[in-house]
Amino acid sequence: MSLLSDEWKWLEEPNKEDFEHAGIRCLILRDRFMWLGGYVGLAEGHPHYGKHFRDIEVDGVHRGLNFSGRGDGEKREAGLWWIGFYCDRPGDYVPGRLDNLKGGEIYRDINYVRDEVKKLAKQMKDAA
Repeated sequence: MSLLSDEWKWLEEPNKEDFEHAGIRCLILRDRFMWLGGYVGLAEGHPHYGKHFRDIEVDGVHRGLNFSGRGDGEKREAGLWWIGFYCDRPGDYVPGRLDNLKGGEIYRDINYVRDEVKKLAKQMKDAA
């Protein structure tokens, strides 16, 4: 159990987590401003492989998709088309950003992001 408040919880979390869900590669990465992003890697042949995130419909995943791109071999595995979401949207608490001063923002922790990535992976499995 963490003794840190929600706004400092990110200090105890990993910056990267790889896993598989529903037969789909999953990834969580922390940005330089300390927010988390959740991604799934689609193999060539998947109906959404190579598509821009705006052209992929998802249901109930953290405010929708806002990333798509080819794996670079460093952050994201090469050979896969990665789609995902960032947790730096309005209402999200971003630890490394000073404009969190409005109050009421919510830090989207690694457990939240993992659950959202699993929802996304399931939807991509069903779309295949």
